[in-house]
Amino acid sequence: MKKRISLMALALCFLLILSGCLYKKKTEDTSFRAVVEAKGYTVEDVTDRYDPEVGVASCLYVYDAEKPFELGFYSVETQKQAKAMCDQNMKKFELFAQGETGSKTGAGNNVKYELTADGRYMVNSSIGNTFIYADVPEEDTETVKSILAELGY
Repeated sequence: MKKRISLMALALCFLLILSGCLYKKKTEDTSFRAVVEAKGYTVEDVTDRYDPEVGVASCLYVYDAEKPFELGFYSVETQKQAKAMCDQNMKKFELFAQGETGSKTGAGNNVKYELTADGRYMVNSSIGNTFIYADVPEEDTETVKSILAELGY
């Protein structure tokens, strides 16, 4: 009987640990803005560039006039929509990289796809109905990774 209770307790602990790995807490656009501005970037709200039918509730973008640097935070209506947009971005990355594939990690409500090719670092990281898109020069990889880590993406 004690062995059975111990096994059940162990299984319950395992499930709790696993569920913590599968489901992450999404961030809000205000957190994205604060983290990115603290790194010295200017954030622009470009939500109005999207037709209401597209379902983009919020879109914040960081540009660098000196180099081809794109970093964006999107909040869309549904998790399914975020996944579809991320899949589309993944295909765009792979077309640019001429057949190279990146690494895909995550499960549950979060998925992250990273690809480094032709001097570019590209990443799409989603949690729930939000995602962060980046296409930056390879030398900015660590900056983007630190932003993603700080936000939990």
